[in-house]
Amino acid sequence: MSRKPTRLPLLAALAAVAIGTAATFTVRHRSPEPSVDRFCARMAEAAGLDESLAASDTEQVAARVDALTAAARVAPGEIRPPMETIVGVTGALEASLRTASGDPARALAQVLQDQQTGVDQVRTAGQALQDYVETACGLQLRETSTPVIDSGLR
Repeated sequence: MSRKPTRLPLLAALAAVAIGTAATFTVRHRSPEPSVDRFCARMAEAAGLDESLAASDTEQVAARVDALTAAARVAPGEIRPPMETIVGVTGALEASLRTASGDPARALAQVLQDQQTGVDQVRTAGQALQDYVETACGLQLRETSTPVIDSGLR
């Protein structure tokens, strides 16, 4: 009587590879841990976003919004809610600027006008973020005293 070779060792090896691959994928794609140091480093890259928006500098705006989004991923818990608000608004502003045909300043003004119903929330979130970054990171996020969100809604 001849024995048929079993496929059990092959199946076990394939299962081990699949589990290892899944574990590696999970570890690599997990959200980074909150970190004040990494948050501050990204916020330093995002500083000056208001000035870039006011100048309608699409490349600078995109780079600073990317840095702001990266900062949000590592933001400490106490600043995460204001970060989410600011990232949402600045993402909309950046997209508007990037896709604007004609006058970028007019496109930004329209987005700011569309945000008017939530302007108090955005203003409060922006001030909380500015205060946190100044205290935790020793950074000033904008060079002017009037944020773009305020100048666009007057």
